[in-house]
Amino acid sequence: MSRRPMKFQAAVRGRFSMSSAQQFGFSLIELMVGMTIGLIALLVIGQTLSVFDVHKTTTTAAADAQENGLLALSAIEQDVRRAAAGFNHPSLMRCQNLYSYYQERSGVGAPIAVGTAAPFPVLLDDGAVNDRITIRAASYLEGAVATLLSADMEKTADPALLFKVERGFALQGEPSPARPGEPDLIVVADREAIFDAPTGNNVARCSLMQVSSITADSFGRSIVRVVNGPAGKNPEYNASHAFMENNNWPGFGSRSDAGYKKNDLLFRLGSTASGGVLQTTYQINASGSLEAQISGNQGAASRVEVLASDVVALQAQYGISATPSSQEVALWVNPSGATWGSAALNPAVVTASAIDNRLRIKAVRIAIVARSGMRDGGEVTTPCAENNAPAGSNFGPCAWTDDSAANPAPAIDLRSTPGDTEWQHYRYRVYQTVIPMRNILWPEL
Repeated sequence: MSRRPMKFQAAVRGRFSMSSAQQFGFSLIELMVGMTIGLIALLVIGQTLSVFDVHKTTTTAAADAQENGLLALSAIEQDVRRAAAGFNHPSLMRCQNLYSYYQERSGVGAPIAVGTAAPFPVLLDDGAVNDRITIRAASYLEGAVATLLSADMEKTADPALLFKVERGFALQGEPSPARPGEPDLIVVADREAIFDAPTGNNVARCSLMQVSSITADSFGRSIVRVVNGPAGKNPEYNASHAFMENNNWPGFGSRSDAGYKKNDLLFRLGSTASGGVLQTTYQINASGSLEAQISGNQGAASRVEVLASDVVALQAQYGISATPSSQEVALWVNPSGATWGSAALNPAVVTASAIDNRLRIKAVRIAIVARSGMRDGGEVTTPCAENNAPAGSNFGPCAWTDDSAANPAPAIDLRSTPGDTEWQHYRYRVYQTVIPMRNILWPEL
């Protein structure tokens, strides 16, 4: 057996040794270090994306809350600015009694309670948690310009009432082939307060009625005829003479004077089809949305519209002057109590002091609180500590500033139950505004 030369074997061993030395790879330690660095990088990237997503969600939710709050406040503000449009005359603001009646076409009929159709522009209700805002306006804006009666009111036996006026406003009566369309609602009002024998007070009276027909006398003056129809028929808004007698309407019953006299005022509110007196009530519903309940003339079906979601608080106050003739807001008051509560300002029989208080209202201020739709894990909202409300009464963000320690800004309570702190896990946007009641800002014009 032949043997390889020693020199050859040495060369082979040297070649294999050189090949092994030139090979590249990772050791176990290197792999573990690389995996650790990669995991740290993935963790950092994941955390960054998570923080970015949280910020994005928070920003989106805050933007939604901002949009909802602005929409809610804008809708209310527009309505408040047009409050009393169409009947902003001082004589209507001073109406002590608004005599009115409504009879369903298909039923026996019932009168409208005195005061329910009062031409009072903005009425605030102080709720246990959130307030309500009711706004009234006429559908015929030119109705704010009254026409004068050119003669005393006449009673006829058919039964009917006749009002001769200096101009007819192109009033619409019951529809006819020549003049189709829904009849107009009118308000007849005392121009000046008169002595009322049954009460012993000086009062201003107003009556809400529906036009039956328009004719002209020999002098070319318009004659507005108001006729009561039989039960179940048109017109629904006109009471019978018997009803007027029993309820002491101007010129009837214990007030059996001449009723409305020459130079008293007649206002056109608009057709019953367009609502006559339009009324919108804003409130927070049970699901935490701002809704508007809209109704037109008495007896017409109302409708409810949801304007903005995640609106959790609505607060409102009156800005009042020291006297009815003053135009400066001297104090902000809550719509509550025996002076500024809704029942006090709009009672069944309006008192002279209630009329003066109505005329002292020069502005309203409103605060809307909208909530972000995202719940935070921690408490991100703290109770307001910037006003003089009693300790433990603020359970929400701040709105407005105090007039004084005796008249603190309204506290906002966002709790669902006493002791609840869940509300603090949400972020809020507060929007507030002051709206002058420009329709009654100049009460003597």
